[in-house]
Amino acid sequence: MYGVRLDGDWSFFVGKQLTQVCIGPYDVQLHFEDNVSISIQGGDPREKCFCHTTACSSSSAVKGMPGKAVSLVSLLGASVLKVTAENTTTLALFFSNMEELRIYEIDDGYESFTVDGGPNGLITV
Repeated sequence: MYGVRLDGDWSFFVGKQLTQVCIGPYDVQLHFEDNVSISIQGGDPREKCFCHTTACSSSSAVKGMPGKAVSLVSLLGASVLKVTAENTTTLALFFSNMEELRIYEIDDGYESFTVDGGPNGLITV
């Protein structure tokens, strides 16, 4: 919708532990310490709204939000080490358990994900 800001300060994620993963049919919510959260939307199972990479696999091959989102449970209790805007469509989070999560803007006409709890309030991508 608005793109990932390359000049944005995403450092408010660093050190935050993931405390809750909420999975719905068309969205997944990640709740971190200190009321920081990410809500990822994805209605079409063919859309690549995020990719979770572990030491042994990647969620990108799984279709549909609930099936893909199940892999995110392994991030519970892990803390964010680094966050980068890789480009205007990708936000990448690197966790203390050596796993990575890339969240994508999938359609510039609709909301793909939101980030809440940072110094700038609600960020819509």
